[in-house]
Amino acid sequence: MKKLLIAFALFFSYSLIPAQNTVPLVKSIVIQPEIRVNIIAFEVTSTTDNPVAKTVISNVNLIAADGQMYDRSGIKVWEGQAYDDAGQWTDTDLKNAIKAILEQ
Repeated sequence: MKKLLIAFALFFSYSLIPAQNTVPLVKSIVIQPEIRVNIIAFEVTSTTDNPVAKTVISNVNLIAADGQMYDRSGIKVWEGQAYDDAGQWTDTDLKNAIKAILEQ
């Protein structure tokens, strides 16, 4: 009986692993449900303009209706040709571009 249980356990554990291009992985992960908040504003906390890489990347705080702030980092505002097209941008240009990204 003991051998039968071991054989069943081995068969069952291997049958849970999908075939073909999958890689077995045993790990416990946390999966959280999506949390939605109503954002009413944002503030730019920092911006990095890299002319060599032709990128402008900003970090912002999103401000919720209840006053709670949420960090959103690494927003790629302009890159490549869009960086060239933006030219000598102003703070207003930056805020408008970030707003357009956040509204997508």
